[in-house]
Amino acid sequence: MKKELTSVYPCTTVAAMTSYRSGISPNEHGWLGWTLYFKEINRIVDTFLNRDSIKGKPAAKFNVAKTLMPYKTIYQKIQEVNPDIECYEINPQNIKASAGCNYDIEVESLSELCDSIKYICSTGKQKFIFAYWVEPDMTMHSHGCNNTTVKMVMKNINEKVEDMVMDLKDTILIILADHGQVDIHEQVFIDRIPSINECLSMPISIEGRAASFFIKDGMGNVFEKCFNSYFSDVFVLLKKNDFLNMGLLGKGERNIKVNDFIGDYIACAKGNVMFRHSLLRDSKLSFSGHHAGLLPDEMLIPLIIVEQ
Repeated sequence: MKKELTSVYPCTTVAAMTSYRSGISPNEHGWLGWTLYFKEINRIVDTFLNRDSIKGKPAAKFNVAKTLMPYKTIYQKIQEVNPDIECYEINPQNIKASAGCNYDIEVESLSELCDSIKYICSTGKQKFIFAYWVEPDMTMHSHGCNNTTVKMVMKNINEKVEDMVMDLKDTILIILADHGQVDIHEQVFIDRIPSINECLSMPISIEGRAASFFIKDGMGNVFEKCFNSYFSDVFVLLKKNDFLNMGLLGKGERNIKVNDFIGDYIACAKGNVMFRHSLLRDSKLSFSGHHAGLLPDEMLIPLIIVEQ
């Protein structure tokens, strides 16, 4: 491990993975979180799945996020500099690779992922490989961060990667996470608090720990007062312009869609609480661990570099 880095903000898979795949900040690419409100179709969309977040059906006949927020991938940038470099992306099944890679490989297990990396590295050409695995994130969501099962998952990952490294030659391995996680002590259905719900013009979006609030006209002061009376100890409530001016989303030229996604207010978690909304289909799930807030354990990620 070379050092600790901070993830992007919000520190969540959609924002961070898109930054890895593009080399630019969430402020530039606009893929801020799991659920985003697209005014063009008047729907909240599960960004990676292109699914209506309320109805659970396809959001549109086209891929909404990819159409409205296209970006040049890291593979396209690499091949512009050197077209002889082969680019690979390795993912769990049902996760599609980004545009521009030469080879899209789907795997069923961590062992298969490691074996794929070893095989690709054994061939002669120069190549760039981007590999993603869903653990320990998935287990931490369901079991929390310090559960024995999570520790077993981490131990297994460490052992398989160590074994893989021993078989690599003339290879630089960079190991990172998209984000950390924290234990969730309470899941609050924000629409079940009448004094707050009557201020909302639509369900919350982006993330449960980085929640965007769209407020009815003239209700801003009422909402702010009510929200802080309940949650000032566990959330930082920021007005839209204050949030954008802080630069939490990163540097670079702002994607035009960012202004659409940030509502009148955004609530950033500083405690172990996440928001839900009854109308969103994902509200039926329960989480013991989550991320996208401001706590160090969810923001900090390792930079591990192994040269063989």
